[in-house]
Amino acid sequence: KLQFLYFIDCGMSTFLDAVKNKYLVSQDDVAAEKDLIVTEGQRDVKHWEMVGMDKLKSKTCQLSKLLSLAVGGEKITEAGDPIELQKTLCSALQIEFCGVEMTGGWEIPSQVSKSLPKVTHLDLSGIDLSTTLPCGDSLCSIKTLILNKTNFDIKNIQKLKTIAGLNQLQELYLNTNSIKTLDIDADEVLFPCLQTLSLIDNELSSWNDILKSLSVIGPVKELVLMSNSLPSPTLDEINLLAKSGIASLAISDNQIGDIDWVPSLSSSSSITNLKLTYPKIEGVAPNHVRLRIISSVPQLTMLNSSTVTRKEKDEAEKYYIMAAYRELPNGTKHSDDCSDLSKEFLAKHTRYAELVAKWNNPSSVNTSTAASSTGSMISITFRDAMEGKKFHPDLTRTLPLAIKVAQLKAVIKASFNVAIEDQHLVYKSLDDEIPIPIYLDSNLESLHYYSIAGKGLIEVRNSPPE
Repeated sequence: KLQFLYFIDCGMSTFLDAVKNKYLVSQDDVAAEKDLIVTEGQRDVKHWEMVGMDKLKSKTCQLSKLLSLAVGGEKITEAGDPIELQKTLCSALQIEFCGVEMTGGWEIPSQVSKSLPKVTHLDLSGIDLSTTLPCGDSLCSIKTLILNKTNFDIKNIQKLKTIAGLNQLQELYLNTNSIKTLDIDADEVLFPCLQTLSLIDNELSSWNDILKSLSVIGPVKELVLMSNSLPSPTLDEINLLAKSGIASLAISDNQIGDIDWVPSLSSSSSITNLKLTYPKIEGVAPNHVRLRIISSVPQLTMLNSSTVTRKEKDEAEKYYIMAAYRELPNGTKHSDDCSDLSKEFLAKHTRYAELVAKWNNPSSVNTSTAASSTGSMISITFRDAMEGKKFHPDLTRTLPLAIKVAQLKAVIKASFNVAIEDQHLVYKSLDDEIPIPIYLDSNLESLHYYSIAGKGLIEVRNSPPE
């Protein structure tokens, strides 16, 4: 015969209460199902009139079907009755504590996890875990553990594994914890199933320290080290990286100011996915930096979250040949097998001889001004992309690959009436589904210098491209 039910909003006390508050009688439900609950509130007191108890009971039963749940914004002081937890949330696989005010550090999450053995994903981001450790064997079913911004002390990682029983752990996230060094000393591999280790936004500065610790942390395949203080790795450190078996490496936003070390990654055939911040190299456009990296590490399939296509690899290899050849004295001739080049040059450009044999000898008279597959002439369409100027229709010309950028600008000046010094030219191949823009930034170089070998579009701009 209950007609009215009064709730005083004094904060949640148990984890289960917090779940019910969100998924059973949340404000979203109130707005969507006015026939279920009618509310009116003043300050901290809410008056809830319960209508249609069959629907309310049905909704309670739905909690047992939740696979993923998140609680946040409440004050939780205990986990709740373990039997009721297991009965109510028997299907839960993933739990996130989002901005929860919770005392006791690991205590409550440990009890919740132990009561719900099906849970494999546990996110404790934002909870202070600096002073406690989890209860015994409470995390033995966890495969993904997220401890971002928890003040987690890396020195406790061995105790974490020993006490909590993290034998199935596959992904570990320790972002934003002010970790300065890993320096982990253990007699055995801590997490034998670990595939992903994320240490974003910490204070790591030693490659040697990280790579040596990986041997005892676990067989990591994906290592995420973005936003730290790492310098360019040395050859010895790259050799350690090669031995680690890492397939995906993310190192953007560190203190890496060059890519001279990148070719050494080719010795690590396991690295196929790379993320890094392109350094600014004088006289080299950003898209050329990408080509340099792709040509130097032939096994890459992903670079900065973008797939490396077969066409892009071909263009990168042609660019590699020309970029290396330009380091030789002007007019240098060499044999097709590169046997007459110095050992120093070939040691620096380890793929030069291989790619010359595959594509062409840039010092040959017959190929220095033409791509062997496309002939010495290509079709170029000039397109007006200038701002604040009179628009001109597209202009198509058949031109030799040996033509200099300065000569191109002379053609444009005559057709578009734009001074040479005001022109900025950007080439895009018409043969590629997703063309890579190439900034023609040197008046003294030819189209072949930029590894251009097919028909394309040249945008005429009056300001440098971003």
